[in-house]
Amino acid sequence: MITPHGPIDALDISIADVIDFIDDFTGAAVDETSTWSLNDTSSSGTPTHAMLADETAVELALDATNEQQVCGYDFGGKLIFDIDSVEKFIARFKVSNIVANEQIIIGMGSGWNDDPDAIAASAWFKLDAGMDLLVETDDGTNDNNDKDTTVDLTADTYIWVMIDFSDTANVKFYTSTDGKIWTPRLATITFNMSNYTGGLQPMFAVIKASGTTTPSITVDIVRVLSNR
Repeated sequence: MITPHGPIDALDISIADVIDFIDDFTGAAVDETSTWSLNDTSSSGTPTHAMLADETAVELALDATNEQQVCGYDFGGKLIFDIDSVEKFIARFKVSNIVANEQIIIGMGSGWNDDPDAIAASAWFKLDAGMDLLVETDDGTNDNNDKDTTVDLTADTYIWVMIDFSDTANVKFYTSTDGKIWTPRLATITFNMSNYTGGLQPMFAVIKASGTTTPSITVDIVRVLSNR
């Protein structure tokens, strides 16, 4: 395990040169006016997106209607974070049990698509039909799909995750239980995103192809650190 400096200190640059986006999802509602854009794909059902009662996190949950459903947030296609300037993506989240036909993603990507594998460029943590925490990257040329971190999530228990973009030819993934001590994951795999030179946006979503179960993701914080 490693104990890095705090995120700002790790950049080793003055605050004037840093873009530090942070949303810790406090208050009565998510900012869907100037920051986040809701992506809700459903037919008969009604997925929900709401702050927790104590106003400390946002929960996205699918309902019991047997149909394809997607509920997620991104920046509405505003790819304001140049991949060659991004340093880190950090998040804290928890999930309900994920079963067959269900997925969770949280990380950064380019333009939204209800099918995560169809998004042109991406780097994120993922659950796919189970509670095994996976990671994947895609830069349009190199596609590292569904790599198992060997971390098994516990339902309704928060985990911290971090993606280090400081070398786009070798993107790195970390997890933490407290946001202080970080453990590298899949360090022997090279996650090369150097063929993508465009912008990214933070995004997270809960997805199901069918079924009557009600998976959810609860996000406590999303943070992106970038050079200007």
